[in-house]
Amino acid sequence: MLMSFREIINSKGNVPINNEKIYGSNSEHSGPVLTFNKYAGTKDEAIQRFWRDIIGGCASARFHRPDNMYWGIGLSKDARIQLKSMSKLIEKFDIYQCDPNNNLLNNQKENEAYCIANIGQQYAVYFPNGGSTDLITWIYSEEVQLEWLNISESNWLKPEIVKVEWDKREIFWESDMSFTVQGRVPLQTPNLGSWIALITHYSSNK
Repeated sequence: MLMSFREIINSKGNVPINNEKIYGSNSEHSGPVLTFNKYAGTKDEAIQRFWRDIIGGCASARFHRPDNMYWGIGLSKDARIQLKSMSKLIEKFDIYQCDPNNNLLNNQKENEAYCIANIGQQYAVYFPNGGSTDLITWIYSEEVQLEWLNISESNWLKPEIVKVEWDKREIFWESDMSFTVQGRVPLQTPNLGSWIALITHYSSNK
């Protein structure tokens, strides 16, 4: 839905999209009855909405304040972890030069991965709960640097240099058939849980 709104707004000019109330909170026990706001969603849904908003190119995002109706997680411990991890990402990733681009991803399940990229420079791929996908780099490179950010722990794993796999692909255009090559970087999260894969063209690090 966010991408659809972006297309509508971009057709009118550059207008920022803000998400100032991200709903979702944990269930709470009230005596013997389990109280839960089904209209707001869960804490995990709120966290995923926050990351999808940023990866989707929103200018701002904020968790709704907690109250006795369980609308949001505010600045709870879980919310602060997300903010810390986002800060860790922005320290290494120039998100302000990037655009959302899920078209660069192949072979993932629905809602398994989301991408924002400055093509030819850097790519960030968000996995809400583990998984795998292929990142299509578009720009030629033999190697890229891959770093994994463990969102729940707000720490980076050790960077690694990985080779870009180049495949020959058939392209059909009207009655003609031609060939092209496509570079891809297979991505598999180290474990379940929420992760960011940060891919940087290796040549830009030299």
